[in-house]
Amino acid sequence: MKSKELYGIGIRLVGIYLLVAAITTGIKHGQMGYVYASNGYPDLQSYVTFATIEVMFILVFSVLFIKFPLSIAKLISPRGVESVIEFSGNAKSLIDIFTCLLGIYILSWAIPDVFDNVIYILFNSDTEFLAQSIKDTYVSLYVTLVEIAIGVYLCFWGEGLGKLIYRVRSFRA
Repeated sequence: MKSKELYGIGIRLVGIYLLVAAITTGIKHGQMGYVYASNGYPDLQSYVTFATIEVMFILVFSVLFIKFPLSIAKLISPRGVESVIEFSGNAKSLIDIFTCLLGIYILSWAIPDVFDNVIYILFNSDTEFLAQSIKDTYVSLYVTLVEIAIGVYLCFWGEGLGKLIYRVRSFRA
């Protein structure tokens, strides 16, 4: 099995995860839309627009990851390295591949979290009784931005972490 094919399998699995995430996010926004509508929220149309954009964003990436995993694998895999992976021997390249896939997985749930946090802050910032909740959401937003940075690092520059893991794994006492 070639390394790009292994990347492709992981990317397709993340695409399936994103499909499930899009469904659950749509249900969550539908419930919040109902709560806002029943309480006479004045800016309901904007909430529905932002929620729809978020769900469509997740769905588009889900379809791209499921339909074109090898094309995406070519974009994220190291240039000029087309190795055949043998599961019995070549642990170093496996660690590099799985580090990148871990970064993609982290990005797949961290990016929609940014949308959720921003939507919550925008549409509840003028509500006085949710002041503490808004502060907590800001903290959650900052944490999510750090998670995105970690995901991008693992996805594009994770070889150094892979080398460290390989050294620790092969350390002889």
